[in-house]
Amino acid sequence: YPLCALGSLRRAASINAEYMGRQFTYGMTRLGIFRTLTDKFTKPGESVEDLAFTTKLGCSLTAGGIGELVGTPAEVALIRMQYDTTLPVAERRGYSNVFDALLKIARAEGVSGFFAGALPTVVRGLSINVGMLTTYDSFKKYNASWLGDGRPR
Repeated sequence: YPLCALGSLRRAASINAEYMGRQFTYGMTRLGIFRTLTDKFTKPGESVEDLAFTTKLGCSLTAGGIGELVGTPAEVALIRMQYDTTLPVAERRGYSNVFDALLKIARAEGVSGFFAGALPTVVRGLSINVGMLTTYDSFKKYNASWLGDGRPR
């Protein structure tokens, strides 16, 4: 089903595959880690919404940092592919797709090439996750009376 969803989303929103690949590596990793950590810290009989803010903060920072680190190679490939189109024709690397870009980066720079610029990318991920994931469950809890609980009826 995830691949069908990707195809449908890509067609419906006209989003290119490279960006979708970056979102899947980063997005799925950060959300999976965040939910795993919050479930681990939730006491029996309580819900994620009951976790202390500092616990949710730690979980969101961990998930954001690891998610961005996992997503960095796709981000590097995407940026290199975009930049390549601005070079004079004789200097272009001619990436045909994201996998070709990753392969050429690995051959030319080794694995370290995948993580060029990782620090600012990870810092961005940390800040985004603090705003999004730390507040999400609490927002749902405090607004459930007028928004509903989000479960299908």
